[in-house]
Amino acid sequence: RGARRLLVDYVAADPTFALREPGLETLVVAHELPAGESADIVLEDRAGAIVAVQVDAEEDRLATVAHASIRRAMLELEMERGPGRSRVFVVAHSVSPEMRELYASYGIECFAIDEDLVRSWDGHRSSASGASTGCEPSRC
Repeated sequence: RGARRLLVDYVAADPTFALREPGLETLVVAHELPAGESADIVLEDRAGAIVAVQVDAEEDRLATVAHASIRRAMLELEMERGPGRSRVFVVAHSVSPEMRELYASYGIECFAIDEDLVRSWDGHRSSASGASTGCEPSRC
């Protein structure tokens, strides 16, 4: 399996653990939106806000910010949450300091999750033990 798909699966399986935010719940994976847009994962936080998750964004800076902002607005409309009742996350294996700063300036929350951690999880997820790895992502 590709690294991007594994990262989607990892976050969607237990977003509270993966992103270290209590109360996150996965609503939909690979959610199609109007105008050819899609959200890799749609979450809901404990306050009821919708969260669009964009995984492993390797697009140019302008495209990443634009697509994240568009997806957030589309989900607010589609899920009838109203303006400001949504969030957007970018999740990748690494995020440069420059991109962290850019994302923050547009209200985009970002998370870096080590690729080895995700591969280890993938190797253990079929086991019956269900034990967590105890590793944490780096939150921007």
